[in-house]
Amino acid sequence: MDARIAGLVLVLLASCSSAVDEPVAVVEALNSEACQLPAETPMAITIADAIADPAAFNGRLVSLEGYYCAAFEMNALYETPDCYSKPELGLWLGGMSPFYSSRGRRVSVTGIFDSRLQGHLEKWPAGICTAKLVEL
Repeated sequence: MDARIAGLVLVLLASCSSAVDEPVAVVEALNSEACQLPAETPMAITIADAIADPAAFNGRLVSLEGYYCAAFEMNALYETPDCYSKPELGLWLGGMSPFYSSRGRRVSVTGIFDSRLQGHLEKWPAGICTAKLVEL
């Protein structure tokens, strides 16, 4: 009897996972202007690549990481957390809710790249129609 209990305890312990939780998409971050996420696999790019040659990615499904920065009339992604002084170093994020409050956090963004989406007063070199945002 003791062997069966010990075996049961081992099975129960083995079924407990110590795996780290995977990041999940933040649905509350998006508004009604967000893009639908296509079934295709996104192209992984960097913010620097996108700024250097926006036409190369226009209309493509892309995925990139950076720091989410938000303020009055600003939703953008930058390579560094210091992001409030130079719009030309970031990408505008279309489809973001004004109530999403995780500014300054590192995120992964997936969406449709649009070289014409330049944000408020067209200060950013290009933008992403956001379909998915994951806090890292």
